[in-house]
Amino acid sequence: MPLENNGLNKFRVNVTPENVSKWARRRDIPIAILAWIVLGVVILWAVGHIARSLLVLTVAALLAFALVPAVKF
Repeated sequence: MPLENNGLNKFRVNVTPENVSKWARRRDIPIAILAWIVLGVVILWAVGHIARSLLVLTVAALLAFALVPAVKF
């Protein structure tokens, strides 16, 4: 039985390579934008944690430096 005479083939759509490329681009661009946004949020989140840790270490170092004379006394 040839495939063209099959009843399941009546819903088949003839798609040209240009249309496939156009729809692939329409699908891929928003996915890429969302991926870049997620990556940016993750990077900003990580930088926030690193900056907070560096701030705590800096304050601790300054406090230790300021307390050295009192400890020596």
